[in-house]
Amino acid sequence: KLTIPVTLRNLDFDALWWTSLGLTPYEPYLSTVQYSLLQSPRISFDMTVFKLVPITAVPLLRKFFFDVITKEVPKEFMFPNSAFLDFRPPEIIKHSVISKEETAHERLKDLDPDQVKELFPEQFALFDALDIDGGGTIEPEELLHGLKRWGYTAEDSAASFEKLDVDKDGLVDFTEFIEMWPKLEESFVPNRYKGIVTVFLKRSKDLSLPLFGPTDPIVKLKLGDQAVKSKRDSRTSPGDGKKGESTWNEAFELNCQSPRDQALEIVVEEGTKLGLRRKGAEIARASVPLSKLLMKKDRKLNIKLEPQGTMRLNLSYADFVDHRS
Repeated sequence: KLTIPVTLRNLDFDALWWTSLGLTPYEPYLSTVQYSLLQSPRISFDMTVFKLVPITAVPLLRKFFFDVITKEVPKEFMFPNSAFLDFRPPEIIKHSVISKEETAHERLKDLDPDQVKELFPEQFALFDALDIDGGGTIEPEELLHGLKRWGYTAEDSAASFEKLDVDKDGLVDFTEFIEMWPKLEESFVPNRYKGIVTVFLKRSKDLSLPLFGPTDPIVKLKLGDQAVKSKRDSRTSPGDGKKGESTWNEAFELNCQSPRDQALEIVVEEGTKLGLRRKGAEIARASVPLSKLLMKKDRKLNIKLEPQGTMRLNLSYADFVDHRS
């Protein structure tokens, strides 16, 4: 067995990550971690053997190690791929799989509500979103309201509710929802969306300024019927920018129906009531066709705003991938 000591120095790692944490009200408190790279990382480093031989000083070796570390390894975690860590105790994990031979009632009867939610975090998040009144059950009207937003018809909703309502009491509780989940999982995935667009909003320059008084811009992003907005510039900027410059460094995700035909609408608005401009007044706008992402799914753009200014952002697109086993 031969061991060769390798020293890594001057490591500089710059990347945009998506991270999802699963929390629990009891130990270990952090139950799961899922993470994914949203864009290719920028990495620089110096590598030496025995603290004497500089491997990265040799062009061929430098290219080999940089290709492995910056391309081959990261692609395993590049969105939509992700890594998943599970810190839950084994006795909790074993309850999370319900076999065809048993019901959810039998498997979950000895667990308290918090443990059940921890076992099925994604399903509970969906159940909670459909439970509009927060009563702990889903009524037919609530299911219809939720599924219509995803492009389903009243007939689809009625058929789904018929399957979910196991005991036929006109309500669906979380245990019934879990029990029927394997049969309905595909029906609850919003089928009108083809993929997801990730927007990393960086900064703007040369925005028009009011004659006097403060200004505090926000950015609204719209894709189809979805809209999100940034924080005010004063909450995200370091405070050392020039007049007309704003910094956000915020990431957003928007579902995409047709990347060939849709465009991302960008609107910069006034975010403060204290200045000359009224709050919500439009400062600048731009439209970015998503077709720019089809050939290269991760792009750094410098967008020209109208009537003046520029916006720097990163755009990436990924088709939805079914990871279910």
